[in-house]
This record gives sequence, structure tokens and C-alpha cells, in this order.
Amino acid sequence: MANHKYDTILNKYMNYPSHLRNGKLRDTLSIRAGHPEYVGRSMLLSRMLHNIGKAPVILDENKTRLSANGIKKYLIYRGYWDTEVEYSIKKDSSAKKAQNIFTITHKDPTYISEYNHNIPYPDIRAIYEDNYDKSLVKKGNILNQVHLENEIKRINELMRAEGYYNFNSNNEEIFFTADTLKSRKQVPLTLEIRKDTIGGRYKRHTIGKIEIYIKDKPSDSTIIEKKIGDVTIRRMDSYFKSRPLWRAVTVDSGEVYNQKRIDLTRRNLLALDNFSIVNANPLTRRSKEAPNDSILDLRYTLIPLQRYNLKLATDLHYSQILNFGISPSLEFTSRNIFRGGENLNLSLSGIIGTTGNEKGKFFNAYETSAEISLKFPRFISPFSMDKIIPRRFSPSSSISFGASVQNNIGLGRINFNGGIN
Repeated sequence: MANHKYDTILNKYMNYPSHLRNGKLRDTLSIRAGHPEYVGRSMLLSRMLHNIGKAPVILDENKTRLSANGIKKYLIYRGYWDTEVEYSIKKDSSAKKAQNIFTITHKDPTYISEYNHNIPYPDIRAIYEDNYDKSLVKKGNILNQVHLENEIKRINELMRAEGYYNFNSNNEEIFFTADTLKSRKQVPLTLEIRKDTIGGRYKRHTIGKIEIYIKDKPSDSTIIEKKIGDVTIRRMDSYFKSRPLWRAVTVDSGEVYNQKRIDLTRRNLLALDNFSIVNANPLTRRSKEAPNDSILDLRYTLIPLQRYNLKLATDLHYSQILNFGISPSLEFTSRNIFRGGENLNLSLSGIIGTTGNEKGKFFNAYETSAEISLKFPRFISPFSMDKIIPRRFSPSSSISFGASVQNNIGLGRINFNGGIN
């Protein structure tokens, strides 16, 4: 619908920063393009369509052919090996339009006639067989490449949860072999796991040292050290207590490496909403005494967030009921108020507007609300729950109170609420 004669001018016009786009710029570009007759025109409709519209798709037979090949590859990837895709182009010369027609003959898919595995590592094979019922690849299913890829991901997660750090990190140790010599419709499939001989055998890793550093900058030095259980916490000052950090760690020194526990520890530290994490990757200990040690030292470097945070926002509203309204809001956060990771949140919001029912009063409807909440990275209890509730459950609590006042279209009410979670 846009006027195509403006395309060159508008393309150049939209390349300029928004604060430079004005009538003078359009006039200058019109003259440069050899169209002084366009000077003074706003081109408003064409500008709108240029921004939100979409140019007609020009017929390209090469793209049509590539699309047909893409459809064929998609179906082959999902087990329809004998798929045939043909295309034709129906042209309407008078209307200057064309239609692409794809004819797909998918035929019968290829099925998995037998499914076996070849895993020459007893420990890896035992873990796989113990979890065989969860396999995504089954005898009798269509040989779908997507399912094979998802099965590899499942095995990776399974082995990394059983202590095999960086299992199949190069994505070349797990593969499938299909025997198509006898048939292309009923194919035996074999899962194989083979480690590169250069890398040696698979090793089950265990957790070694667990350290948490709290620094203003990664290059800073720590002067305070405290150890709780297996976790060593090093800080620059005593502003943040050590026990909340210890609770966030869901792994213990000496236990078998489990990537899910490592990920949970990271989430727990971030859930404190007091730190950003600079480094949260376990590192294999490789010293001169044990260059190929299977012990992983876990180290987290935390950077404190700003203690106070203030957010302001305003929205404008218009509707048939509320003819015009303004909604300001404020959110204030104070972190670590008791030095144990407790965060205080205060939010204020409201809306004030006019309904048009009362003449002479522009703002005759309003609603305001306020809420204050205090979040604890532990269960609120008169006694310690650390020995009762395992750290992997990530215990937390919050206390909140709120109130709202409304006066709108003859309805006035006041609400109070509170809760403990």
C-alpha cells in the first residue's frame, strides 16, 4: 500500500537517528534523489507503512527449489528416508503474481527393528542399564534423529549426575549405528559409547575443597576466613554472616560430583538476591603431585549488589470506564538488613484518574496500595532447623503486610492483608 516512489528516500531517512528525522531532512533527501517536487510533503502514510508493512515477496525459483530441499531434509531427519518433494510454480502474468505448489510423497517411515547398546565400560554400562526404562529410543519406534539427539542429552545428564564430570564434553563419545544392508524400513540400531583413547578411561569425580569468596572486585584480597562444615568462606569484612552462605551450598566435600547439585547451589546463591556470581565453575585439581586427579575443587566468587535499590515507574491509561488515568509506582529494596541475607521490600503503587461522571472534577477516582515484605533465606523458627531440613530443599520464609484504598465510581473500600510463607 505504500507509495513505492518514496522507497529510496524513506530507506535513507530511516537510517538516520530518530532525533534527526524531521521535515527538513526529508526535503534534503528528496532533492538529492532528484525529486524536488516532493519537498514539503509529510509522507506520513508511506512512513507508517514503511515501518510496519512488509514488502511483497519477489518470486525466486532458486529459493523455491531450496525450500523443497529443506522440506525433504526435514522429513528424512524424522525417519521418512524415501520422501520425495516436487514443486511447481503457478504464474499469473496479468496480475503479476505467482504461487508455489509443493507436492510431498513421504512413503513409509523407517522403523527400529532392534535396539542394542555397546558400552565397553562396566560402570557406565551399569548406570545406563539401571535407567534403561527411561530411554527415549525404543524398539518399534520410527528412527527419528530428534529422538536420538534427545537421548544423548539424557545420557549426558545421567552420567554427570553420577559423578562423571564433563562426560561427552566434545559430543563425540556417544553415537548410533544403523545397519541398512538388509532393509531400509526395518533397521537394527546400536548405541555406542566410546571415549577417545587420548583422554583415557572415564573417572568418577568427587568434590574436594569448597570455597566462597566475597569481594567488591575479583582482584581484591580477603582478610577474614571462617569454615562451617566443609565450606570455607573468605570475606573482606564481617558485613555478611557466613551461615546463610553455608546453607546455600548443597554439596559436601568427599561426595560424588553431581552437576544438578552444583546448579542448585548456584541458584541458591543467586536467590539470596545479595550477590552476583563471577565464577561458579568447579575446576579439576591438576597439581604436580596429581596431574590427573579426579577431585573437583568448588569455588564461588561473589560480588555484593548495591545495598539499596529504588525503582520508579509511571503508566498512562485510557478506557471507556476510566477516561484518563495515571499510575505511578515505587519499589524500594534494602538488602541484608540483619547481615544474614534478609531483604526488605517496600512497594507503593496507585492510580488516579477521571471517570467523566462528575463534572468539574478532573481526578475523581483513585486507588492506592502499599506492601512491605521481609524475606529470609531460611525457615523462621525459634530454634535452628539446619539439622532437620536438608540444605538441598533450599528453605526460605517471608513475612508480608499490605493495604489498599479504593474510591472508584461510587465504590469505596479499604483492604488489609498479611501473610507468612
